[in-house]
Amino acid sequence: MTSDFSMYMNMDWHGIYDGVYKNRWAGVYCQFKGLNVIPSVGWASESTYDICFAGIEVGSIVAISTFGIRSNPSDFLNGYNEMRKRIKPSAIICLGSPIQGMDISNVCFVSYRNTFGADKSKYGWQPSLWDWNDSNFIEQETEVY
Repeated sequence: MTSDFSMYMNMDWHGIYDGVYKNRWAGVYCQFKGLNVIPSVGWASESTYDICFAGIEVGSIVAISTFGIRSNPSDFLNGYNEMRKRIKPSAIICLGSPIQGMDISNVCFVSYRNTFGADKSKYGWQPSLWDWNDSNFIEQETEVY
């Protein structure tokens, strides 16, 4: 999954564009290195939808998060519904719990507390999300076409 650069309702356009740019750039870089990529999608207000949903293939699998949205669930739901309408994701991986009013068809919810467990000082990220062990971290050569 690409890095999630949070979007806030009070964030200026520079922050929105910067976060989306870094998110998409990281995804392209990983694809270039031969990795399968699931784009993380975030949004703020309705005025950010065009940039926040740009560059994501219709019908792809996407990742989202419900963290930090409890104070403005209607803003989240508006963006969520628009994301579903525009991207038409084949599946959604959601880090966090569903919120009331959320269409949960084709959504896989992943509990935040279940994403940790590995030695973060060694790997610096969340391998337990995928139930990986040390053997999964052996680097392999990848051909890039």
